[in-house]
Formats: sequence, C-alpha cells, structure tokens
Amino acid sequence: MKLTDICEFHGGSQPPKSEWSSEYKYGYIRMLQIRDFTQEGRVTPEYVKISNRLRLCTEDDILIGRYGASVGKILSGKSGAYNVAIMKAVPDTSVVRKQYLRYYFLSPNFQNYILNLGGRAAQAGFSKDDLARLEITVVSLEEQDKIVNELSTLEKTISTKQKQLKEFDDLVKSRFIEMFVEKGFKEITFSDYAEIIDGDRGKNYPKAEEFSDEGYCLFLSAKNVTKDGFLFEQMQFISEEKDNLLRKGKLCRGDIVITTRGTIGNIAFYDDDIPYDNVRINSGMVIIRQKEVSFNQIFFLNAFKNKIDEIKETNVTGAAQPQLPIHIMSKIKLLNPPIELQNEFADFVKLIDKSKFIVQKQIDDLQELLDSKMDEYFG
Repeated sequence: MKLTDICEFHGGSQPPKSEWSSEYKYGYIRMLQIRDFTQEGRVTPEYVKISNRLRLCTEDDILIGRYGASVGKILSGKSGAYNVAIMKAVPDTSVVRKQYLRYYFLSPNFQNYILNLGGRAAQAGFSKDDLARLEITVVSLEEQDKIVNELSTLEKTISTKQKQLKEFDDLVKSRFIEMFVEKGFKEITFSDYAEIIDGDRGKNYPKAEEFSDEGYCLFLSAKNVTKDGFLFEQMQFISEEKDNLLRKGKLCRGDIVITTRGTIGNIAFYDDDIPYDNVRINSGMVIIRQKEVSFNQIFFLNAFKNKIDEIKETNVTGAAQPQLPIHIMSKIKLLNPPIELQNEFADFVKLIDKSKFIVQKQIDDLQELLDSKMDEYFG
C-alpha cells in the first residue's frame, strides 16, 4: 500500500521567539526540538505559550527528524509541542499498528531512501511529497503483532547490552575516583606538564587547490579527531614543499592532540601505531607535547575526561563556535600520581576494554540481525 494512504504526516510549528521561555510558566508547554531527543540531559528545556497554532505530540507518537544531520532519525518518548524540524506520523490504526510503522521507519529501506534524498541539496531534508512515493507491505494486524514482538525483543536485547557498556564506563570512572581523586594527589598545570602548540593558520596555510588525496604530509582537521581517537577518513595531504613553509602544528611521536574549537575535548595520541610519519594539524586543535613529567596515556585520557565537563563549563568561550584558548588551557590542572599507580589503573582499563569489545561485538551482531529482519519485512 502507499505509505500516505495509511498514514498522515503533520509538520511542526515555529512560534515567534517572543512566545518562548527558558522556565515553565502557567499557560506554556514544552517546545520539542531535535536536540531534546539527541542530547538529553545536556540541553535546557524551553517552553512556548500555548496557542491553537502549535502542533502537539504525546510520548508514544512517532516523530521523524526532517533536516540536517538528524534527517530520518526516529524520535519518541516526550510530550509537548514540536518544531518545524520534526514531522509527526499519524497512522490509520485500523490498518497498521503504530509500532509496526515505527519499525518500517527504522528499516534500511526507509532510512536509505531518506538519506539519498539529502544528496539533492546542501541542507539534507525531505517533504510530504517525498513520502508519497513510498510503499509499505501491510500484513494482517495479527501478523504485525508477531513481527513487532520479534523486532522489539531484539531491540530490547541491544538496549540491555548498551547499558552494560555504560556500566563498564561507570566502573572505570569509579575506579579512577577511588584510586586518585579520593587519595588527594597533588595537581599539575598543563603549562608545567607540557608545551601547548597551536595548529597552523598562518599566511602560508594551504589553499584548497594545494590539498590532494595523497602526498608527503597528512594535514588533519578537527573532524579527523574523535572521542575514540584519530579517524583516518576524508583525509587531505600537502606536498613536501608546502609542508616546509608552515611554522606550526607538526606532530612528533608521543604528542597528544586535543580539539579546542566546536567539539571540545576529543583526544588522540600520535604514537608508534599511527602509520603516517609526517602529520600536521590545523588551528581547530592543539598539540600537548610532554616535558619532563610523563603520564601514562590511558591515565591521561581518563584524567582529562574527568575534568572535561568542568573545563567546558568554566573555561569555554564563544557561544556560536565554542573555543578553549591556549592561555586558558595552560592553567588547567590534572592529578599527578606516581607513574606506578597510573600503570596499575591502565592495566585495569585494558581488562575492562576487553570485556567492552566482546559486548560491542554482540551489539553489532544483534543490530545486523535486526536490520536484516527489518529488511526482510519492509524491503
């Protein structure tokens, strides 16, 4: 059946900013934006004055992200008014179960269709007319219930495994506090511990035409440094001649790279495992080059993670493009316990990482099975 024959789609509303409030008031309702679902716990709820122009949703409604990086993302679990970046699916429940429809939206068939639409324009998105081209396999309500039960069992198992990963992370954090924070070890500032070197943005900074897909020196941007370390995708290189003209940002083995603009606090280690000998960074990051004091890498990573929320809250500047300037970063303090204790903690983390690897593999396999089943039913 055509998707739009069994389901209506209601776009969101965008009240004027004069009707918004950062605090709940009588006669107001929560205004839901995509970030309220994707960044839960990190955003401050906002409220709007109730009017008949608002589009409302309940916790069990199916919402779909319409634009940008969250296009096609399936959202639920919150009630309120929803804005124009979100669309609500309203199924004919005499024909299709709401949860059956939700799994259709989660299926590779639907998701790939929506993502491919994003290639048409700079701002990825879709409209109701795009959805009118889609068809969905509609079986009996009894059969839909069986399919939903099978898929939800897989989904719940994945969720349980993901909670296990979170518990592993909490265990590492708890062990760090127990071994170091509660022991009251003295702190050392970044400037005492290391030289902080900015990335290059000088007059000789490479022009677009001077970058290539291969070359003498790998030139990294902040997108190449993630919360999990270096990401060697979408790489760009410069020639040896251009590399010799640049003054800052050249990495040495043993350096630590930290993002300081936009997404702040991602860390990567330029150690002997990295297969590139000539690497530079741009000014969206800094290099931490150790002096006499030496930290275990795993300890440093966890010590920095333990401080990052405090660092962001008290030291980050710039609302539109958050930044952590070098002069502020140099004053950040980290614990400086004996290296033997750092190594003991690192050994503990490695054991936890082995367990996390096993659980993550189970999650990946379960997700592959779930995707396969959804493809079977909705492909």
